[in-house]
Amino acid sequence: MQSGSLVLAPILANNWKKGKTKEASSGASGRCWTLDDFEIGRPLGKGIFGNVYLAREKKSRVLLALKPIKCFSEYHAANFIGQLASALEFLHSKNVIHRDIKPENILVASGGILKMADFGWSVHVPDERRATLCGTLHYLPPKMIEGRGLYHDKVDIWALGVLCYEFVYGQPSFKATTKSETLKRIAHVDIRFPSFLTDPL
Repeated sequence: MQSGSLVLAPILANNWKKGKTKEASSGASGRCWTLDDFEIGRPLGKGIFGNVYLAREKKSRVLLALKPIKCFSEYHAANFIGQLASALEFLHSKNVIHRDIKPENILVASGGILKMADFGWSVHVPDERRATLCGTLHYLPPKMIEGRGLYHDKVDIWALGVLCYEFVYGQPSFKATTKSETLKRIAHVDIRFPSFLTDPL
């Protein structure tokens, strides 16, 4: 399997110690930065999606806190999502809802074949829907987080869409700085597509 490209999500570091950071953009071109664009310094700590490093952008000489985030080309993301959609189609035909689709629950076998794992939250529902709030925050649908009645296997399809966004962009589609902000973005389906994506994805 071809490895994914590297998206770098820099944070302006002038107020790092005060905790007053903000994300920097990758410039007018909308391209993803690469490691070659930076001088990498010491580790600063851990973020939600990996380690954070002190870095300096070579061209502007601006100090940044750098978060390396793994993502895939649109071609590879489409291939992976197709495999997972096929797996979900099989599960749902057997009246099984997975309820915790996320990167940590996907295994990669030889040849780039994906396997779904961790069925701890899965449930067999041959003739009824569910109301249990379960799964992982960033992948939950609005209906589940708002407690709007019973849900069915479409919660897995929602999570697959979030996963598709993450495969290409490197982070979940409703990621925010706090849990309450994430819940609000999910409830309002506040999704923002980066400029470098092909239209339509």
